[in-house]
Amino acid sequence: MKKRIQWIESLKFIAALSVFWGHFYMTFYKTLAGSGEIQGISKYIIIACDHIFHILVDGNFWVFVFCILSGYFAGKKKIESTRELFVAIMLRYIRFVIPVFFTNIFAFGIQETIGYHTQEWAKYIGSTWVAQGYAEKRSLFNAFYSALLLTHDFNGSFWVIRPIFIGSCGIYFYRFMKAQIEVQRYRYMPEAGVLCLFSCVFVIVPLYEKFYHAAICLVGGVLLKAIWEEINIPEEVHWLPCTTFVLCIMALNVYPYMGVKERSLTAFLFCIACNYVGKVRHFLEIGKLEKVNHLSFGIFAVHGPILFSFCIILQYWLADKVPYVGAVLINFIVSTSVVLLFSATYHNIAERFLNVIIAHLKRLHSDKKIYRERI
Repeated sequence: MKKRIQWIESLKFIAALSVFWGHFYMTFYKTLAGSGEIQGISKYIIIACDHIFHILVDGNFWVFVFCILSGYFAGKKKIESTRELFVAIMLRYIRFVIPVFFTNIFAFGIQETIGYHTQEWAKYIGSTWVAQGYAEKRSLFNAFYSALLLTHDFNGSFWVIRPIFIGSCGIYFYRFMKAQIEVQRYRYMPEAGVLCLFSCVFVIVPLYEKFYHAAICLVGGVLLKAIWEEINIPEEVHWLPCTTFVLCIMALNVYPYMGVKERSLTAFLFCIACNYVGKVRHFLEIGKLEKVNHLSFGIFAVHGPILFSFCIILQYWLADKVPYVGAVLINFIVSTSVVLLFSATYHNIAERFLNVIIAHLKRLHSDKKIYRERI
C-alpha cells in the first residue's frame, strides 16, 4: 500500500507542475499564436506544445486528475457515526482554510511589494485570460474573508478548492450511509448507486462549467477506488490498460481543444490505466520523485502569484537582451526553479503548521471518544 500511495503522490506532483507549465504557456506563448507577434521557431514551439507535448501543458486535464485522486483518498475514509462524519467534514474544511489563508497572505505580500503586472502584459499579448488575473487590489481583510469562504480571489488556481471540498463532503456522507446499510449480500450496492449517479449527471446535465466537473471527478475517485481494489488485469489482456494509457495521451495531442466533458473522462481513464501499467508505476516510484512529491500542493498554491508578478517582470527585463524564444526559455527555467523553491518554503511553513493543528484536533477527538466509552 505504501508503494501505491507513493506513486499516487508522484502523479499529483506531476499534475501540479503541469498546471503551472500550462499557465506559463498560456501567459507567454498560447495567446500570441495568432497575433503575428511570434514568428519563426516560436510557431513550431506552439505546434509542439499543442500536438506533441500537450499533456505537459494541459492544466484542466491535470486538475481533473488531481480531483479524481482526491476523491480516491476521500473514498478510503471509514465513517460509521454522525460524529465521525462531522469531524471528517470539519477536518477537511480546516485542511483547506489554513493553506488558502497562507497563500492569500503570500499573494497579498507580493501585491504590496513588487506588484502584479497582468494588465500591462495582457494589453501587449491581447489576452483576456491574463487580464483577469489580479485585475484589482485586495485588502488584508479580503485575505481572511477569502480563506474562510474558500474563494479564489487571491489565486485563480484555487477555483477548484470549493468543488473539492463540496465533493469530499458528499463522499463522506456516502461512506457514512454505506456503513449503515452495508451487508455482505449488498456489498456493491453503494458503488452501483454512485456509478448510476455519476453516469446520469455526466450525460444529462450540461456540465460546461469546470466547477461541476471538478466535483463530479471527485465522485469518479470513488469508482476509481473500487476498480483498483476489485479488478485484477490478467496477463493475457495486459495490453488493454497500456493501450488506454497511450490513447489518452494521443487524444490530448490530437484534440487539444476538446471539451470539458471529454477532458474529464480522459483524465478518469488515464488514472485507471496508470495503476495497471507497470512501467508508468515504476517511473512514478523512482527515488528522485519521492524527494519532491510532497511539494505538489505548494506548487499549486504559489505558482499563480509568482507567474503574474516575478515571471512577467523577468520577461520584460529579458525582452531587450535576447530574442523572444530565448527569453521565454530562460524565464521558464528560472521560474520553475523559483516555484519549486517557494513551494518547499510553503510546505515547511503552511503544511507543517496545518499538520500540527490536524494532529492536535485528532488527538482531542480521540481522547473524547475514549472518555465517552469509559463512561
